Amino acid sequence: MAELNQKSFLVKHEPLERLFALDFRLSGRPNYSELTSIGLGTVGGPTLLNNFYRDTPANAGVFAWTGGDQEHFCLLAIEGIICEDSPVIYTRPMAYENVIVGSDLIDFLRLGMHTGFTELLKDGYQDERHASGRYGADLSEEQRNLLEILAKEFSLTPWKPDGGKRMRALQKIRRQFTWEDHDAREMYDRELSDEEMNWIAPPARSAT
Repeated sequence: MAELNQKSFLVKHEPLERLFALDFRLSGRPNYSELTSIGLGTVGGPTLLNNFYRDTPANAGVFAWTGGDQEHFCLLAIEGIICEDSPVIYTRPMAYENVIVGSDLIDFLRLGMHTGFTELLKDGYQDERHASGRYGADLSEEQRNLLEILAKEFSLTPWKPDGGKRMRALQKIRRQFTWEDHDAREMYDRELSDEEMNWIAPPARSAT
């Protein structure tokens, strides 16, 4: 993947500052993210950068990495500024995909509060994973402890059941994305196909 020229966005986002401060308190040293173990390795500060992949919308700033397959999370700039109303984008370069995973940072943290963020949408949105109120069986004790700290810091509550409808509705924000090169804009400036949407948020199962 070719890299973009470095861009930066001014940050006016108190919850994001709290997330960075929490990670620093947990790690105890600069340039290291303790939250990487739950797929939320933070990067950034007074500004957020966009200098990574063409798959990342040009009008978004990266604030965290999952630690695998170059996947990362961005905040969409509003009038050139990263603010508390900025939606969260999950960029998956290996899949050429961008998915909206929160109307804002707190909404996003709620989505992953019991699953972690490493494989946030491993099989798409699923109520049994994201809204059950139970930690994933694959999480270690250390990961669960970090998620508990995160939940306490931000007073998080899980998404309500049937969040698939909400996930689908969030994808309309894609229309606000911009890209640096014409080819990428052609690739993404369109409606999601039924197949793509069904991966993001599989239809609810019929009652038996």
